[in-house]
Amino acid sequence: MFILILGILVASIWLGYRIFNVIFILRFRINSKFKSLPENSLKEIKGLKFFRVEAEDSEIIECAFLKGRLSKLVIFSNAEFESIYTAFDELDFFIDKGWNIIVYNSRAHFNSGGKFYTYGLKESDDLSRIILWARENVSFRYLSLYGVSFGAVTSVLSLVHNVDVDSIIVRDFITSFEDWFFGILESKKIPVRFHNDIFDSFQRYVERYLKLNVVDICPIYASMKASVPIYVLSDISSKMDERFVEFRSRKYKTEIVSSLDDISFIKHRS
Repeated sequence: MFILILGILVASIWLGYRIFNVIFILRFRINSKFKSLPENSLKEIKGLKFFRVEAEDSEIIECAFLKGRLSKLVIFSNAEFESIYTAFDELDFFIDKGWNIIVYNSRAHFNSGGKFYTYGLKESDDLSRIILWARENVSFRYLSLYGVSFGAVTSVLSLVHNVDVDSIIVRDFITSFEDWFFGILESKKIPVRFHNDIFDSFQRYVERYLKLNVVDICPIYASMKASVPIYVLSDISSKMDERFVEFRSRKYKTEIVSSLDDISFIKHRS
């Protein structure tokens, strides 16, 4: 019996270490072969201007600005492994409407600095610095953040940094740290009966050794940091989307919309 308990304890410690070291903390790195970008692929976008923002840890974040005819600006945060060069596939709607647009390569993606990305922890601060650049260099009266997947998490976590924005649009949104964590465990085929114990151990580890409160890196709680309207873009709303909207809409405007056309502020020409 003692050997069995010892074996379970050792296995739990090993599993916790692997989850911490491989999944969460900075082990997902963009392969170096993706570091070179096909710059010619954006020459067809007239007026696109590149600029760089320095992150808190001195890494350089590569960004691009496209001037529109309206006094509205959208800053787009892409999904993981995506780049400035694929971002415009998501932005035709805003281009047609005449919005100013900023897109960027997240840290450790393509020409931006950094070896690793951090699931929104550092990226949200990077985004706050891009917003500061925009306020100093772009003329606009309305600012919206638009994020997809990993970029959606980054957009909402930026509220922790007290960013001044008018709205946030998210798609394929992971609304809580728990949802993301349990999704990882399921993908690794770890039995559900172990999930809560693993998460509790992991949370204590993060709080003790990284000095981080899991709540602070959980989008569903970060979303309560400000009264900014949040629109969840979803053709078929998931339970995750519905739970988030139900949770946040008790205090702040939060809606599920089926398309960008359903968001009122986008329709107005100003």
